Amino acid sequence: MGVQIDDEILAKSGEELFKELLRVYSVAEVDDYSKAGQWKDDLMRTDIHLIYQHAREAGADEPIPLEEVKVPDLPRAVAIGGYQVPAGVGGLRPVAPVGVSARGVR
Repeated sequence: MGVQIDDEILAKSGEELFKELLRVYSVAEVDDYSKAGQWKDDLMRTDIHLIYQHAREAGADEPIPLEEVKVPDLPRAVAIGGYQVPAGVGGLRPVAPVGVSARGVR
């Protein structure tokens, strides 16, 4: 039988859900659970279930209080020219029309 996890925890998403994951898995990496500014909530919920199950079977102590969780700097989306660009999207540059190089018309 599976471990009961508070519905309140599983109802969270994004940064708040990542913080819940850090509560039970302190070495979680942001890059593993976020891509192009989008959080992988389903993956975080799955990992939370697995970690709670393993902790219960191993007889581990209760997770640390949420207030004690140290959250690393999280990527933020930035606005560029009126558009919201997800954090982590680098190397953006304007595309030149075909036949035009940086030096001019070919």
